[in-house]
Amino acid sequence: MERDLYDEDHDAFRDMVRDFISRYVTNAQRESWDAEGEVDRETLRRAGEAGILGLAVPEEFGGGGMLDDYRFRAIVMEEVIRAGAGSLAGALGIQDDLVVPYFVHFGTPEQKARWLPGLASGEIIGAIAMTEPGTGSNLRGITTTARAVEGG
Repeated sequence: MERDLYDEDHDAFRDMVRDFISRYVTNAQRESWDAEGEVDRETLRRAGEAGILGLAVPEEFGGGGMLDDYRFRAIVMEEVIRAGAGSLAGALGIQDDLVVPYFVHFGTPEQKARWLPGLASGEIIGAIAMTEPGTGSNLRGITTTARAVEGG
C-alpha cells in the first residue's frame, strides 16, 4: 500500500537516515547497546552530525528546526527500528521527544543558548527524572509540588 504522508523532502531525509544507519549501525553495535543498556556517545555525536538528532531544535541553535513536522521524527524511528536498533531508537527518542521539548518550549533564552546546541549535536546527552514513590513514570500521578521561597 502506498502512503501519501510523506513528500520529496521526507523521502530525501529517509535516504539520509538509511545512509547513516548503513554506515554507523553494525550488528556488533546493536548487540553491545542491548547488552550494556546504553548507546555509545560516538554514535550519538554522529547522529547529531548527520542531522538526525535535535530535529526540533531551532536552526539558530544548530538543530533541524523541524518542530512542527513530526514526520521527520517518524522517519527516524521507522528506519532505526527497521534496522533492528531498538536501543538507538530509545536513546534518540529520549533526547528528541522528551528532553529537547522542555528546553524549546519552557527554557529561558540563556538556557536555550547553553543547552540546545549540545543536545542537537550529541555532545550533550539529556535525561529526565520523572518519578516519585507510588507513581512510577505516570507524570499525571505525581503529587510533589514546588514553591518559590526567598533565597531559592
